[in-house]
Amino acid sequence: MDRLRSAVTASGVSRDIWIGLRDRLQEPSWKWSEAGTGEVNYTNWASEAELTHHCGAMSANGTWTDRTCDATIPFICRSGGSEELYVVEEEMTWMDAQRHCRQNHSDLASATSPHENMALWHKISENETTPLVWIGLFRDSWVWSDNSHSSFRNWGPLKPNNDGRCVALESSLLYWQDRRCQLKKAFCCHGEVTWKRIVRLEMTSSYLSNVANSPLPEMILSQIKGRLKGAKVKIW
Repeated sequence: MDRLRSAVTASGVSRDIWIGLRDRLQEPSWKWSEAGTGEVNYTNWASEAELTHHCGAMSANGTWTDRTCDATIPFICRSGGSEELYVVEEEMTWMDAQRHCRQNHSDLASATSPHENMALWHKISENETTPLVWIGLFRDSWVWSDNSHSSFRNWGPLKPNNDGRCVALESSLLYWQDRRCQLKKAFCCHGEVTWKRIVRLEMTSSYLSNVANSPLPEMILSQIKGRLKGAKVKIW
C-alpha cells in the first residue's frame, strides 16, 4: 500500500485509478485482515456458528463465530512487528474497528495458529466485560488479477456497496471503492524492478604497441565469460 501511495502521489493524478482487484462472483472465502496472512487455514469455529455472515468474532471461550459486519461490539488490535494485543471496549462495526486498529496500532488481530488463538483468548479473558470481540476475520469473493493471495483491503466508508465488480483507488484519500468495470479510468501497473549496469574495461600494455591487434583482449574476454557463465550478464 505504501508503494501504491508513493506511485499515485508521484504521478500527480487527481482522479480515480484502477487497481487489480475484481469480484469474481465466486463462493466467498474467509481471509485475515492483517497484511501477509492471506487465506484462513487454521480455524476454531464454534459448533453453533452459522457461517452465513461475512465478519468474524471471538467469544470468551476462544471459539469463533460469524456476525453481520454492521453489528457493533468491542474488538482486539495487534501492533505490527510485535505480539502486543489491545482490547478496545468501545463498540464499533467490523469496518470501523479495522480502521481504528490500522490508524492506532497495526490491524485487527488474527489467529493463524492454535498458539495465536490462545494468546487472543487469554487477552480477551482478562476483561470479563467483553464476551465477544471482533477479530480480523472476514470473507469476500474479491481476487487479484495477478493471482496473488493478499487479503489486505482498504475499503472506504460504506464500501463495497454493489456499485460494480472492479475496484478503483480514490486518489485523494487512497480508499478503495467498487466501480463498474466498463468505466474508463487511469490505472496503475506493477512489475519487477530491473537494474542495468554498464562496465567499460580499457587495457593498456607497456609490452605491446597495439593491444587491439593482439590476441590478448580475446583471451581476457574469454576468461571473463567463463567466470560469469550462467549469470544474467551480456558481454561484448
